[in-house]
Amino acid sequence: MKKPIYIPLFFVAIYACGSKNVPQEQSGQVDKIPGHKTQLSEEEMKSLDSLNIHFQLRGDCYAYSSDKNAQPSNGEAHSPNLPKKVDDSFPKKKGLYLVINQDELVQYDEAILGCKLYLVNTTDTIAKLHASDSRLYIVAEALNEKNEWAPITYLPSSGCGNSSHTVILDKQEYWEFLIPVFKGNFKTKLRYTLTLNKEKRLSSNEIPVFINKEQLDPENKQGHTPTNIMDPYND
Repeated sequence: MKKPIYIPLFFVAIYACGSKNVPQEQSGQVDKIPGHKTQLSEEEMKSLDSLNIHFQLRGDCYAYSSDKNAQPSNGEAHSPNLPKKVDDSFPKKKGLYLVINQDELVQYDEAILGCKLYLVNTTDTIAKLHASDSRLYIVAEALNEKNEWAPITYLPSSGCGNSSHTVILDKQEYWEFLIPVFKGNFKTKLRYTLTLNKEKRLSSNEIPVFINKEQLDPENKQGHTPTNIMDPYND
């Protein structure tokens, strides 16, 4: 997986999770990127397996602004994942939308199968998004046994004020992210949700999945141990 490039300084705590009190906006009818298909060979597919875990993963959707919109760092990390231009391979839809592209299988990690998640801006304005060291406020959510959406990934807290910053997705630009293909014994639906601000969240298309129920427990986190004093995250 691609990781952000860290620039030493100290950081601020951020946290975002699903909230039934925050209005949701669905991404509309976009449920695939037709022009983007699996590029893995048959041998590569055989070497990969779905992710079978019993805890919540740390959110890892990292991105940064294009060169023309980039701002000098105030201490925050800048990801090498820069926007690309929207072309004819994308649906003719106007808006800011998230889409899980199930038809585009990829290698998520060394031995794990994944697919692509896209954040696309085909509006007439730039999108200014909150980030923490280039980590966007995107979490995966699944329907629990009560048929309510609940997070199965979480956003780690930073201990330094310089972590928080803004990234820009310009008109007719998109970011792509690698997300894991899960497996487990609980059949449900999955979506990804981006927190835009305190009043608004943007959700992707929904896909059928199997996960483990322990992934719905917010107290059961992947966790993280800082490797040096310049790492401001401890969860």
